[in-house]
Amino acid sequence: MSTVTVRSTSIIDPERAMEEGGGESSQQLQQQQQEELVLVRHDSDASSSSSTTTSTSSTTDSSNEDNNNERSLAVTLIGSIANLCSATLGAGILALPYAFYQSGILCGTLLLLISAWATSTSIGLLVEVCAQYKLSSYEKIVERGLGYKSRRIVEISILIFCCGTAVGYVIAVGDIMERIIPFMTIGQKRIAMSIVWLVAMLPLSCLKTMKSLECASSVGIISIITLLVAATVHLIHHIHEQHGGNSDIDHEYDHDVEEELLVSPSPSFLSLIGPANGSWLSVLQACPIFFYAFSCQVNVAQIFHELPPVGSTSSATSSEGKIKNMNLVTVIGVLVCGLLYASVSLVTLLDFGKDMKPNILSCYELHNRSDPLLHTAFLAMALAVVMAFPLNIFPARVSIIMMWENNKKFDNRTIDQQQQQQQQIICCGIGGGDEIEEQVKQPLLSKDHNKNDSNSDYNSVGDTTMDIEDPLRSPSTITQQQQQQQHDVNIIIDVDVDVRQEETHEEEFHFFQHLAVTLLLAGTALGFALVIPNISVVFGLLGGTTSSLLGFIVPGLLGLQLDRTRTSCWVLVICGSIIAVLTTTVTVYSMFRS
Repeated sequence: MSTVTVRSTSIIDPERAMEEGGGESSQQLQQQQQEELVLVRHDSDASSSSSTTTSTSSTTDSSNEDNNNERSLAVTLIGSIANLCSATLGAGILALPYAFYQSGILCGTLLLLISAWATSTSIGLLVEVCAQYKLSSYEKIVERGLGYKSRRIVEISILIFCCGTAVGYVIAVGDIMERIIPFMTIGQKRIAMSIVWLVAMLPLSCLKTMKSLECASSVGIISIITLLVAATVHLIHHIHEQHGGNSDIDHEYDHDVEEELLVSPSPSFLSLIGPANGSWLSVLQACPIFFYAFSCQVNVAQIFHELPPVGSTSSATSSEGKIKNMNLVTVIGVLVCGLLYASVSLVTLLDFGKDMKPNILSCYELHNRSDPLLHTAFLAMALAVVMAFPLNIFPARVSIIMMWENNKKFDNRTIDQQQQQQQQIICCGIGGGDEIEEQVKQPLLSKDHNKNDSNSDYNSVGDTTMDIEDPLRSPSTITQQQQQQQHDVNIIIDVDVDVRQEETHEEEFHFFQHLAVTLLLAGTALGFALVIPNISVVFGLLGGTTSSLLGFIVPGLLGLQLDRTRTSCWVLVICGSIIAVLTTTVTVYSMFRS
């Protein structure tokens, strides 16, 4: 009689079982089969429930991980947007309302939109180039795409841009001091600028690192927002004064008066729509200030590098996702900066009209009214300007030192090559530089043995005998060669010691080099600030030269290296070059004419 295992899945024929063991055994077999089916069903239900539980838990874990990744990505994107805004927003906002006045509200808005589009396009091109070359520095990208000479031009442009911006900050300090201290003459204003430069700006510029000024970007953004709020409140008070109101008017009346003024504008407001004095030459004079206000392209490579890669097995897919995230950062950052620029410019332009000055801070009178919010805005702007001055001295100083060191290394290459040749000549006198180390390790081996070392055994007796019988490898000759080798080693050691002493001397000299370059840059900025009449001239010159080159022409040329059929690249290069030449010429002509 055959036995049946309970866990078996085989089916036993009842008729066959009756033939073998009778009807009783057949009934037993059927009962066992039924028990077996019940157990199998129970196991299948248990396995299905466990698999369902496992899949549910894995789904929950994956969803939690996705949520954490999304939150981390959102935080990173917000930080990148803040970095892009802090790199864009700056002293340009002080001169932008005057540029709106020169070009008119209509042309000014159009120039603002064109500058925003050109900035977004150039940033997109730089991001594509960064992803293509896998580099995180603007200078390295230029060197890779356009050559070493182009990198030198870019480094000089960055140096001029940083120094020019520092000049603008010193002029802004003088304008702030002029508003704080009443009835200040031009000579007293220059003395005040020099005192603030000597007491605050120069010591901060002498710092070796920028870690102590990490909060400068946050202070700048907060000061601009505070200035916007203070300017809006000042505009509302100005509207009340024009309509015979007083400070006790309620907020509902404030809103009604403001709406009435905007719906039915006055003749002075209508005159602000077109260019100042009806001259289209003033539009060209205002154009580079808009370009300067959106200058941030030099920092794009670093911001893009700090973005985390998108989780994907394919590097191409990850790069595409990272580029999309950077495009999102660019759109939001440029939009935020454009809204702040437009808000501050339109509010101050409606407030002062034809009385607009090159620096909006010069339009407000602090000593004639007690306005705590306006005083707070001026204090915040003064702090931001003082802290932003060394932020422009630092990269300028690094550029000068790097260019100096590169030239020094280039000049020393010839000397190094000559020293190497002399060392090779000395080494060749005892059998060649490559054979010194081998002969020191195996002093009893002949040259013939070294040449045929692949077919010999170093431990063989015959080779040793051959070396001893060789008259050129006598013990006295070996001793002389060892002494010569030791002498050469001593020469090399002496050379290494001299090099280390020179490096130590250079490290000690770096401190004096640091101070000398800092004094040169900061002093140059102060000297130009004492001569240049206003801040708009500085930003006009920078916008027409360095901002156009670094922000539009160079990114367009880099984009053409990837795709020469792209229309946006040609537009940036051609239009940027033409506008740069025209606007710079107009700015220089206006400066000498005035």
